Amino acid sequence: MAESLSWNLYRSFIAVMREGSLSGAARSLGTTQPTVGRHIVTLEESLGQTLFLRSQGGLLPTETARALEGQAAEMASIAASLERTAANRGGEIGGVVRVTASEIVGVEVLPAIVAPLRAAYPRLQLELVLTNRPQDLLHREADIAIRMFRPEQTQLIARRVGRVEVGLHATPGYLARNGTPASAPDLERHSLIGFDVPGRTNLMWKVDEHRDWRSSGGSEISIYQESSGGEHWDSPNHMNAHNDVPLRRKGYTCTSPLGNETGARASPTLCVAADAERLSVSIDKFWQNFPKSLSMVGNTLQIGLFPGEYPDTIELQPGERKTHRFCLSTGNRA
Repeated sequence: MAESLSWNLYRSFIAVMREGSLSGAARSLGTTQPTVGRHIVTLEESLGQTLFLRSQGGLLPTETARALEGQAAEMASIAASLERTAANRGGEIGGVVRVTASEIVGVEVLPAIVAPLRAAYPRLQLELVLTNRPQDLLHREADIAIRMFRPEQTQLIARRVGRVEVGLHATPGYLARNGTPASAPDLERHSLIGFDVPGRTNLMWKVDEHRDWRSSGGSEISIYQESSGGEHWDSPNHMNAHNDVPLRRKGYTCTSPLGNETGARASPTLCVAADAERLSVSIDKFWQNFPKSLSMVGNTLQIGLFPGEYPDTIELQPGERKTHRFCLSTGNRA
C-alpha cells in the first residue's frame, strides 16, 4: 500500500458513499465523472481492496468501504478544521463560528461567555442558533453545539464544559399552606410554574405502532423515510432516468428535541397539542410508499407526500400507479 494518499482520493470516496454513484458524487464535488472514477480506482489499487461493486444500478459499497466510511468522515472533519485554522490571517483568531444551543442556555448562560470572548477576539464573528432541536454537526448545520446530553456520533469530539444547577423553588408561605414535597409523585398535587404557556405547542409522536409515545415541549420534529429500509433498499429496481440509484440512506431518520434516531421502517403518528386542543396525523403506508416525511416546524405541520428532502425527482415506473392517503383527527386534548 502506498505510504501516503492524496486527500482528493478520500474526498471522492466520501462523495460516492454519500451519493451512491459516480455521477452524483461528481455533481456534489463540482468535478467530472471520469475524475471521480479515476480517484476510486487509484484508491482501490493503493489499498489493495475492492471498495465498490459495479452494478447496473450504480456502485454498491463493500464491507471494506463501510468500515472505512467512519474514518474517512473524521478525515473530512479534520480537513475542514484545518481550512478554518488556515483562514485566520496573521495568526489572529477570526472568522465566523456558528454555535447552537438550547433556548434556555442561550438566554441564561451564553451572554456572560460571549461578551468577553468578543472583546478578546474582535475579528471573531459568532452566529448563535438558539433552538431546542439538536443541530447536525456532521452536516455542518453548526460548528459548535452546547448540549445537555452527550452526543452518540463517534465522529464528534465532546467535552464537558460545565454544570448547570436546576431545582424547584417555592416561597415559605406556599410551603406553609401546601406542605413540602418529598418525592416526584408529590408534585402532582402542587401548583407548578414552568415554560409551558397558553398557545405553546407540545409534541407527541411514535415512530411506529409498536413503539411507545414520546413527547417534548419543543416545536420541531421531522420523520423522513428515504428508502424501504429492507435488505435490498438500494437495489437497481430504484434506478432513475439517469441510470443512477439516488437513495442515500437506509430507512428513516427522526430528528426531534430529544435527539436524532435512525431505523429501518417507520409508520409514524404525530400529535400536536396546544391549549385544550390537539391534532393528530398519520400517513398510510408511510415506509412502503417512500419517500415520505412528517414534520412540525414552528407552527406549521408539514405532510410530505413528495418530500423536498429526497435528492432526486420522484418518478413512477411505466404503468405504475400510486395512491397516497393520510389521516387527520382533531379533538379535545383531554
